[in-house]
This record gives sequence, C-alpha cells and structure tokens, in this order.
Amino acid sequence: MNILKKPYSFFGKIEFLKLLKMQEFTKTPIILAVYFRDRKTSLPNPDKLSMISMNEIRIKVDQKIIQLGKNDFGPSYKIHLQDCAYGFDLVEDYSKKLQEFSTKF
Repeated sequence: MNILKKPYSFFGKIEFLKLLKMQEFTKTPIILAVYFRDRKTSLPNPDKLSMISMNEIRIKVDQKIIQLGKNDFGPSYKIHLQDCAYGFDLVEDYSKKLQEFSTKF
C-alpha cells in the first residue's frame, strides 16, 4: 500500500509546540489520542482509537519521517496511523513505567 494513501490525521504545528512546552514544563509525558468518528453518528469510534506520544512525534519530526504540511487549519504535521499504538496500549505502558518508578522511592 502506498504510504500516501494510508490513514492519517493532521496535528497543528501551533498545538504541537504548545504541548511540547507543557510537557517540558511539567516533566510529564503527553500522549495524544487519534480517533475517527463514525460517519452515521459523528461520535468517536472506539474501535479506531490510536495513540502516539509527543516524544515519538518530536523524534519523527527531527528525523523528517513526519513532515510539516498544510491543511485547512494551517501548518500541520501529517501523522500516519502506522506510527501510532493501537487502543490504550501506550497509556498502559506509561502507567506500568510510572508504577515501577514510584515503587523505587
């Protein structure tokens, strides 16, 4: 399958920069939820939920894997769903790491 045709979501550059600053200030990892709405109800489809961390986006932007483009809302990053973790797996991984860290102190 051509990578340009794979499912993706746009993430605004301004929002990206704001969340990076918040992550650095709070020293807390930020995870973004990417989901698609059901065409009939316009509600988020829980079967099409993916997540990606701000750290992962930043790394892929630095490596030019995720590139800045433009959509109707201005400068945005095109996040391919293949770069995301399915469902709540990423949150569960972070939760386990936080529990391991907190038991050390």
